[in-house]
Amino acid sequence: MVPPPSGAPPATTVRPSSSTTSRTAGSTKRFAVLPSQHGMVEGYRIDPNGSAFTVALRTQLLGLVDRELLRAATRRALAESDCTRVRFDVDDEPMTQHLGAEIEPYIVDLTAAPDPSEAVRRWCRERTDLPFDLRSDDPLMEFAVLAVGPQETWYYQRAHHSVVDGYGAQILRTRALEIYGELIGGAPAAPAQTSSIVELVEQEQHESSESEQFWVDYLAGVPERMSPTESQALIRSHAHEHSARVSAQARTALGDTLRNRVWSYPVIAAVSAYVAAACEQHEAVIGAPVVARDTPLERRVATMMMCVLPLRLAVEPGGDLAAATRRAAKEMRAVRPHNRARPEHLLSVVPVAWRTGRIHGPTVNVIPFEEELVSEGLELHTEPVRRGPAFDLLITVVPTNDAGLRVEVSANPSHYTDDETRWHTQRIAELLERLAAQPGVALDEVELRMAAEIEAAERLAVEEVVDRSDAGPVEWSGQRSGEHGHGPSGDRPVYGEVLSVAQVRCPDLADDVPRGLAVLDLLGRPARFGMVGRVHVVSGGSLHETELLAQVLPDGLRYRGPADQRRLVAGAYVEADGVAAEVRHAAGVHAASARWDARNLRIDVTPEHGVDPVELAARVKTIAPRGSRARVTVGEPYG
Repeated sequence: MVPPPSGAPPATTVRPSSSTTSRTAGSTKRFAVLPSQHGMVEGYRIDPNGSAFTVALRTQLLGLVDRELLRAATRRALAESDCTRVRFDVDDEPMTQHLGAEIEPYIVDLTAAPDPSEAVRRWCRERTDLPFDLRSDDPLMEFAVLAVGPQETWYYQRAHHSVVDGYGAQILRTRALEIYGELIGGAPAAPAQTSSIVELVEQEQHESSESEQFWVDYLAGVPERMSPTESQALIRSHAHEHSARVSAQARTALGDTLRNRVWSYPVIAAVSAYVAAACEQHEAVIGAPVVARDTPLERRVATMMMCVLPLRLAVEPGGDLAAATRRAAKEMRAVRPHNRARPEHLLSVVPVAWRTGRIHGPTVNVIPFEEELVSEGLELHTEPVRRGPAFDLLITVVPTNDAGLRVEVSANPSHYTDDETRWHTQRIAELLERLAAQPGVALDEVELRMAAEIEAAERLAVEEVVDRSDAGPVEWSGQRSGEHGHGPSGDRPVYGEVLSVAQVRCPDLADDVPRGLAVLDLLGRPARFGMVGRVHVVSGGSLHETELLAQVLPDGLRYRGPADQRRLVAGAYVEADGVAAEVRHAAGVHAASARWDARNLRIDVTPEHGVDPVELAARVKTIAPRGSRARVTVGEPYG
């Protein structure tokens, strides 16, 4: 294990000469890998140098803490749970695991830092960004006690997600605090209630053929578009992260949805309705974390037992939150008997995954309980440093100490910008507030926009007489942007550039009639920031549909080509003009255009002189999105 980062000097680390120093030697016995561990280890295989599959928590302890005794208590708690010593035989077939050396917790002194609180945040962030090496015999968990001030201590936990989930992390942290209470002179800690991971593996139930068929049938007919993203990229380590607060009044009102004080199911239903709308569908297929701990043995082992499985939730026309909540509860009961499935295995057997590469869209993780960490004389607050991998959007909703809720969104930066992550976070928080205040409103009609988006749409829709003296129309007429000898004139916007009301003609209106613009999504709802929708001309309070697409952004609209040149491919929309724009940036390309011909994307390229047309065609074909059936024609060189 590498030493702590130097991002918070001056710091003193109190630890043995090697953090892997053991009081119990490792074991040569090999045993099977749990189904819930497989996917996380596969993530390491894909990106062994990344930290996307790291999970980390920090707990603030306010009050006097004997840090050496807290370290000793942690050491004892870890010794009780052999699952903390797991190492993987990553390259064996089949993959196995074994027990390595025990973990040695350590102390880091940050009291001399100019700003100790900032030093804690920086230290935890840098430490969390360090990758675990699953091919070495280094520990896959880490525990540190951070000294910040006389009355402030932080307890840091970090692990590879293959060895622990949130439930397991809580088991270990709670047990360490119980033992600490005993060591400082309190009541004796209860006898250890842990069991061996070896015993768990021997008794663990595995997915049956009936369960596999259940998922094939369950996901039959799901929408191909399950995610708001148009990207097909893989996960990256540094996710965008934002959070927003939901009031205590809203939490109480959500708990009253079915008059049972349970707010978790209404939140799942509400967030699913948001995901469906973001995908422009009448149904959401979310990822639902499932903690498969049905037996006492499973609840006594602090290992990785969680997996993310699909959950289908339809948004019924006119249906309110109460109806959606009942459906959510029913769906969760239906899939529960089949929670032993391995998601990576389902990708190979579920037909929709063959086309889209996914079995669900954003993951919705609702944690319905406050962690009751209690230690006499101390005030404790736990917060996540990283909750785990964000394959798409990871939407987490947790209770707060002030009886409210916190919406946390982590986003794969290969799919979403930081702004888009912030917008999703704020919209979800505002939606929960809105549904709490209007419990009977229809989910397919409730306002989804932030206040800033409503204001931007109102400005765009202001009707005014347009001066067309310097602008040409961009109504689609069958010509492709970038073709030789014809196409948009120089004063027309090209793909990705600003679109103004002066550049949009509407055959139904005379040129001197005041007009504004509006953009609607496929469901007929106002498009939100980042979304692409159909441009409409607003005149006299009426909407007149055009054949243009535009993306809505805070500073206006961006032209996204004609509507008939956009196709849904492998779960994401592909715009012919967008592909052409990307091809034009490729080496050896002088000009390019693209058009959809039924299900085939035809790309015409004009090369530079001296470029091999066969090699260029092959390179251009790799630019086209997967599933677009690209047909590339390389013409004569330019000039």
